[in-house]
Amino acid sequence: MPDTLACDHAVMVRARSEAEGIAAERTGLDAVYPDHSGGAQALQFKGSRRYDLLFFTRANGREASVCFDITDFFGQW
Repeated sequence: MPDTLACDHAVMVRARSEAEGIAAERTGLDAVYPDHSGGAQALQFKGSRRYDLLFFTRANGREASVCFDITDFFGQW
């Protein structure tokens, strides 16, 4: 996988709630980037879409970021 997956190519997360969606983000990130280290997070708004941008360090030491489209579950507790 690339080091950066920008919001114009965001990973779509389908979930019914914030908790379910966040768990799906973490599971997906762990599957694609095993042994990554934690980092920062940023929420972005573009038109009617909501994005969760996660910054982390890959197992090989390279900095990376992945953008998730969280529109489906944003604000759904």
